[in-house]
Amino acid sequence: MKIDIFALCDGVYCYENKLSLIGVYDVLNFPNIAATPVSLNIAAHIIFDESECGDNLISIEAEEMETGMKVLELKNPLNITPRDNIGTGLLNVSLSGVPVVFPKMGKYKFRLTVEGRGSAELILNVQLAS
Repeated sequence: MKIDIFALCDGVYCYENKLSLIGVYDVLNFPNIAATPVSLNIAAHIIFDESECGDNLISIEAEEMETGMKVLELKNPLNITPRDNIGTGLLNVSLSGVPVVFPKMGKYKFRLTVEGRGSAELILNVQLAS
């Protein structure tokens, strides 16, 4: 299994096995103290070997890095099927408007995990706008 893309973005769209991203970012600027609810768009592109196709548990979690406090936890069982004539399975993740509250400024670690197969991480910096 290979996670090609794991990103936060302004927009994400899936169509005919294509994943289109708009405005990938790793910093969110707020005009005042955090604890403001925001809607995030999360994208991922994962390729599975034929032997890894079948039932898989996909999870996306986010936590404040200093305290370990979770701000997001999504889990979903999925059945990945091999693509005809290719032999590999493909999963495009396109989550729009995921509600998250950041309780304070700082760094937040997002982790995408395919249970028993692998994971990818990214860091989001939440800061005051200058």
